[in-house]
Amino acid sequence: MAIVAASGYAAPWITGVGVKLYLDARAQPTHAWLDFLNPVALAVIVPATAVWASPFFALALVAVILQRLPETTWLTRSDRWLVVLGGLAAGLWGEVRLFVEVFWDWDAMALFAGFLLPAFYVPHMVAGTALGAAIALGYGVIRRRTGSRP
Repeated sequence: MAIVAASGYAAPWITGVGVKLYLDARAQPTHAWLDFLNPVALAVIVPATAVWASPFFALALVAVILQRLPETTWLTRSDRWLVVLGGLAAGLWGEVRLFVEVFWDWDAMALFAGFLLPAFYVPHMVAGTALGAAIALGYGVIRRRTGSRP
């Protein structure tokens, strides 16, 4: 469960580093590394990252709740992980895609209005969770029809 929250927290930072390295390799102008590590920037960006990762914290809570439910023929523990992993994969895809756009042109206003950014990738996370749930329930139907035990 901690991996779900930590991946959402780390994705913007890893994306920013990747975009900066890519732009530096192509000799395009970027900000210096020290611009990101000054105390004022860190005082804003570190707490903002918690806001950006808040959907992943919610998904981690869903994972905890799902894993504590009693096991049934329809949903085993591994099936429940499919639900969470679907949301995680789609949420990370949406988050990384958004932050590539933000860091590519270095839109500082988007970072300062960071509480609005999750609205752009939460739909991806919801769709991935729904797809994971559909796949998990499909496995449950197959198990019931074949008579196999969880």
